[in-house]
Amino acid sequence: SAKNGVLHYVIFGVELVKIWYFNDSTLNLVKPEFNVNKLIKIEGIGTIDVPNDFYDYCDEVRYSGYLNGDNVAIKKQVNSASGVLNDKLSSQLYEYTSNCTELPGSPVTINLTQLKKVSFPNLTTINISSGTNGLSGCTLLEEMYMPKLTTIYGNTYQDPRRGAFYNVKTVTIPESVDSIGRYSFHTNVKVILNCKNATAIADDAFYNAPTESFVMCSDWGASFNASVAAANWTLQQFIDFLNDSLRDMTLTNQTRTLTIPSARLTELQADTDGAAAIAAANAKGWTIGGA
Repeated sequence: SAKNGVLHYVIFGVELVKIWYFNDSTLNLVKPEFNVNKLIKIEGIGTIDVPNDFYDYCDEVRYSGYLNGDNVAIKKQVNSASGVLNDKLSSQLYEYTSNCTELPGSPVTINLTQLKKVSFPNLTTINISSGTNGLSGCTLLEEMYMPKLTTIYGNTYQDPRRGAFYNVKTVTIPESVDSIGRYSFHTNVKVILNCKNATAIADDAFYNAPTESFVMCSDWGASFNASVAAANWTLQQFIDFLNDSLRDMTLTNQTRTLTIPSARLTELQADTDGAAAIAAANAKGWTIGGA
């Protein structure tokens, strides 16, 4: 047999050469000493087979379908496939984009501890009712783009660690969201709710979260039990929110309920400005309760 052999393949005009050579009786493989920074596109739909060695040189991939391979080194993936998310994601993933419409109840995106940015421009549903998924365990995640998200299903298990955003550092819920299920938030540092028109937010949507910062947008018009989410709010924060951020529901002959921590409600009732803030909320069609 020949003492030297060369196998090569060409991808997007860059020739990657793998060279085997014999050193005494041992067959050795030499790989190029450089990195391919970006793969613009992998042609194909459905399951896409790429040699595992290729991922040694690739930081970014763009494709439509499902990557079949040991893609552990990729930092950025962009998948143009629509429908229910079905993808193989790198454990080193920094940024992920998908045109999916649903995150399913199976571990696709769970526990990506390097992930910092996600973009789901067409996502409407996070469905974790039968499993653990969503973005659970993505501890560094801070940037989310989900402008069409409407439904975050709650978990049917009595385990808050199965929630959609379990242990995600920063969670921003867009205005488009209409319903949020139980145990969606747990061990988050910051949660921002912009879903001012939501029709259903479960009483137990929040579990021990957020630990530092909770924000509700202005013109808030959704009934909501905020007794856990706003547990760290000061008396002044509640006064300001009741005075300035609740929608006037009397303009549409509707009523709403806001539930806050019982201790804070007692403080508000005993404070002159607090009592006035409750009265102002009542005048706008809101019932302020404690839990």
